Amino acid sequence: MNANTYPDIIYLGSNPGNVKDVLGKDVTSKAKIVAGDVTYDWIVTIHFGQAEKMESGSGVLQYPGEDGVVATTSKYDWTIHETEGLSINVEINTEEWQETGDWTIGYIPELTQDYVKGILGFDPGTLSDDDFYALNPDGSKVAWSSYAPGMWIDNEGASTNYSDGVAYWQWYVRSEQYYDLGYEDNPGIFLFGGNPGNISKIEFEKPIVSKAVMKGAGKELPLTITYIFHDVILPETEGYPEAVFEGTGTPYPYGGGVDGNHTIQWSFDEEGLNVDVDAYLPTIRETGSWVFTAATIPTEIMTAYLGIDDINQLANIEFFYPLNADGTPSGEWTSYTPGEWYDASSNACGWSDGHMYWWYNFGDYKYEGHFTEGLFLVGTNPGNVQDGEVVTGKAQLGDKLLTVTVHFHAAYPTEKSGKVGPYEYSWTLGDEGIDISANVSVSGMDASWGWMGFFINEAYVNDKYGVDIAQLASSIETFYPVGPDGTPYEKWSSYIPGEWFMEDGSAGAWDTGVSFWQYYTSNYKDLGGHDFEAPNLLYVGKNPGYGFKPGSYTSKAKFAGNDFNFTINIAE
Repeated sequence: MNANTYPDIIYLGSNPGNVKDVLGKDVTSKAKIVAGDVTYDWIVTIHFGQAEKMESGSGVLQYPGEDGVVATTSKYDWTIHETEGLSINVEINTEEWQETGDWTIGYIPELTQDYVKGILGFDPGTLSDDDFYALNPDGSKVAWSSYAPGMWIDNEGASTNYSDGVAYWQWYVRSEQYYDLGYEDNPGIFLFGGNPGNISKIEFEKPIVSKAVMKGAGKELPLTITYIFHDVILPETEGYPEAVFEGTGTPYPYGGGVDGNHTIQWSFDEEGLNVDVDAYLPTIRETGSWVFTAATIPTEIMTAYLGIDDINQLANIEFFYPLNADGTPSGEWTSYTPGEWYDASSNACGWSDGHMYWWYNFGDYKYEGHFTEGLFLVGTNPGNVQDGEVVTGKAQLGDKLLTVTVHFHAAYPTEKSGKVGPYEYSWTLGDEGIDISANVSVSGMDASWGWMGFFINEAYVNDKYGVDIAQLASSIETFYPVGPDGTPYEKWSSYIPGEWFMEDGSAGAWDTGVSFWQYYTSNYKDLGGHDFEAPNLLYVGKNPGYGFKPGSYTSKAKFAGNDFNFTINIAE
């Protein structure tokens, strides 16, 4: 420690290896300070106390099923402290519990006698009913109303019986205790349940507290169980792509991503919203799923782009309505509002004749278990769709146009072209390697460091070349940049794999390169850096202060002996 930095502190320390010899003791050090004719005592006393034991844990409740332990979406957390006792909180997905029809909700497995004894200093399973007992909300002692130690409680947390109770808990710590079916071999678990017939009595989101007292090792400690019943607990994500890019090259937001064997991309432009999907038929038919992919288009982006205050305006059929292939209105929505089915000719139809459909989830307009705000879902009737079909659905969106295009493939695609805002891109997986191009313009550029981004599914690359492109990207020996004459470079000049390049295609830097590209392979986090969490993204960027000259410029690389060529075409 630098004394000049901290001139007014008293610095205390010890030899950690010797502390065990002085636990619980006071150690005093004395000195004298002589200031002129005055002498002062300097006394420092350090008490070496032992920290109180405390542990905590969390997880999801589980129960034994026919094929093993089943994890629920009901959550728990607990804290155990040697002088403050045990507190447990459970948040219950009532919808999930109700669907099981069981009285059991689930259990916490880890609060065994030995574990608890190691913290509290006594085994709760050895305590009598005089030393381990329940309390009513008013603090009065009450007998166990479920298998001891355990309680049936009402909606206020008061003791009751099973026929009137909304919830119960049981802690399997007594060897002589009666065990519910399926829990005979699980001593120590903390079990939660309720009466499914009384669910209507539960007030959702209201804490219900059950209390007990444990007396052992000369201590009197509380046991507190707090229930919160939720109507439903939603997962944090549905697993669909959620990459959104705003202010990254184009004046319009865009996004998308890779969903297994499917790729979905969306972008706004001056004419409207465009959604483009590459769908993989073998996966669709194997799973039999009518919804096969989705991406999040945030409602705040949608409202800002359309210039409306309330996202619910999209439910107004006069503002947002479906169109036939010839642009004529097709009437009411044929899927959930707002959503539409289309036949092979891209005309509106019903589900039985449909080859493609979409719907947009927002506010109260969420269906079939989908909960993500702003989720744009795309699906099909698996029995109707054929290889090579391209189905395009359109809808009027205020004064804009929504266009949804789905390409159905029986084999992985090897080429693609599309638009992102005002710019265009294309890529081809050829026999010699990958060729990628991006068309941008100086007049359309903004002050960001990006031109645009689009997705190239690694599954397509790996299948075409028999490689693992992410693994190749981990080593400069297997995926590396090359100069205009093919000479290998020893390192990437942008995030791996990625390159800043000069107008002649040679390696550049952020302040000299005409542009850069980065391919976000699925292990991009392991490669360090990167601007976004968007695997499979091919991101094209620039230095906004660079003096751009219209023209075509190419950067080259090699992966496992194959070419990787990126060309940017810059217009006026």
